[in-house]
Amino acid sequence: MKNTILSLLVAVGLIGSVSAATITDGLAVYYSFNGNGDDSSGNNNNGDFVGSTLGTDRFGNLSSALEVSANTYFVSQNNLGVTGNSDRTISLWFKATSDPVFPQGYIIGWGANPVNDLTLVYNPYYISNPQSLSNLSVGGQSEGMDEDVQVLTSPSNLTGYWHSVIWTYSTTLANSVFYLDGELQNNNFAVNGAGGALNTTDSPLNVNGFLVGQNRGINGFIDDVGVWNRSLSSTEVSQLYTLQSAPEPSTYALFGIGAIGLLMGMRRKKTA
Repeated sequence: MKNTILSLLVAVGLIGSVSAATITDGLAVYYSFNGNGDDSSGNNNNGDFVGSTLGTDRFGNLSSALEVSANTYFVSQNNLGVTGNSDRTISLWFKATSDPVFPQGYIIGWGANPVNDLTLVYNPYYISNPQSLSNLSVGGQSEGMDEDVQVLTSPSNLTGYWHSVIWTYSTTLANSVFYLDGELQNNNFAVNGAGGALNTTDSPLNVNGFLVGQNRGINGFIDDVGVWNRSLSSTEVSQLYTLQSAPEPSTYALFGIGAIGLLMGMRRKKTA
């Protein structure tokens, strides 16, 4: 039913605007966790719940977000297909209900350990800078790069609240940026990370862990996980965040954005 609705909405969007569906271009996988672990990107890369389950999303809807603990995760059934030094975008919402156990919480990742991996990590206490309350980092090991090659330092602890995180990468880490709750952030690079190139090995996507079978995630909730094989523009990021922030976006807004926004607009929600 969901695929049929998506196809119809894509058609309507394309009729309404030539650029209506461009935000879905390059979408490798998309998990709305709206009652199941199906991939809404059209690539049929459905996922498996490994100890994790469905919980309440940021709008109060039951069974509409991935609920996890440090030792549970969700994994795609097939390789992601975003490899090497290719451009990419990661978009998701997360809410850590308590500090990670390990002490970092790996929110999402894929690749091969100990090299050629890519991970998005939440650390409520930035170890190398105790002055900072929390940070998000993108880590990878390749071509001499250390882990935590790009760090977004938050002015306050992020635990206990829903947050949107969008990270775009274009050719080098020097051309990649973080968006937190829709706002472009000033980004810091680890010593060996600035300008570095990724070399990510293909593998299934692990949500609430860094590699398949390796958890060390957060305690809390993760929702609306999307990975693109291209770097979304700032305009597309703004559109995506706006649509995901509204319980029920207007028809006119959906017309202009395209399929992914239209799909998310079907989800009737109330802010938690």
